Amino acid sequence: MTIRVLWSNIIIKSFQRSKMICGEFFFKWKNWSFAYAVYSSAWWIGWYCPFFKGLGAWGFNKKTQWLRQYLKDNYGELICRFAEQNRTEQNRTEQYYFWVFWYQGIDSMPDLVQSCYRNLVYHYGKRVRLVTSDNLADYIQIPDFVVNKVKSGNISLTHFSDIVRCSLLAQYGGLWLDSTCWVTDKIPDYITQLNIYSSKDPTIQNLPLWSNGRWTGWLMGTNMKNYPLFCFCRDLLFAYWNKEDKLIDYLLIDFCLLMGYETLESIKSQMDKIPPNNAERNTLYYLLDQEYDEERFQQICKNSWCFKLSYKHHHRIYSKDGKITFYGKLIGKSEIDA
Repeated sequence: MTIRVLWSNIIIKSFQRSKMICGEFFFKWKNWSFAYAVYSSAWWIGWYCPFFKGLGAWGFNKKTQWLRQYLKDNYGELICRFAEQNRTEQNRTEQYYFWVFWYQGIDSMPDLVQSCYRNLVYHYGKRVRLVTSDNLADYIQIPDFVVNKVKSGNISLTHFSDIVRCSLLAQYGGLWLDSTCWVTDKIPDYITQLNIYSSKDPTIQNLPLWSNGRWTGWLMGTNMKNYPLFCFCRDLLFAYWNKEDKLIDYLLIDFCLLMGYETLESIKSQMDKIPPNNAERNTLYYLLDQEYDEERFQQICKNSWCFKLSYKHHHRIYSKDGKITFYGKLIGKSEIDA
């Protein structure tokens, strides 16, 4: 790649990010408040530009305070109800299911998503439950106002999946995996023994993110039915969308988890006890376009069993030399096809 092309890409990306930040600023100012718009924009600027890291941290802290107060002002009764309830005795789930959601069904899955799903079935068989628009009602009941807002586009399928995951885990327990999770081995035995589980990496603490390395929304589970954290998040999301028509923050589910973590003392204690795990959870994604190396693959699998990928970027099946890439290997291609 020439310097000219590199600079061109940098300029294009900078323009796109600036346009996004400006658009979100006016959207949040119009629908919520000028202060919230400023805080959110400061966070984005600090996130994308290391020179403004301090500004980003300030924006993150102020945005967190603002959102916390907003939810307490508008949904305080629900939050207080959960804080006051003593729900330490839960029912153990009879079957530890693995939940995957793809609204349009398996036939519409991109290659990588379909490969992730089939790989999961290979490891866990009938314990895998694929939830789609056709069978959603067989598992959970979603309020009509949510369904209508999904159909109208007020709730995107991405954020509808937040509602679905909390509802499924609250009602049945088990493990939620985003559709782009690649598993490499059987689930470690200790996970099914935990009341609450998520991928956890203390080495990425102090990032301006609400999860702060303590959990990931794309890989979460419980061995209990009616686990308070997921009941809390489900009910809070229901209450939010019953009142609101627009999404206040893209990571609203993460903020709901934070509110639950802060509100329910027993949950905080249990989440803090989750051992560090899946340290290489993002490594495979960055290898997708590289030539496949079995030794490298086995190396990253030594202390990680589930990896988060993405289908939203174009990945190469073969390298410039015609060798299979990590992406090509995952979707089932071979050197012969080159």
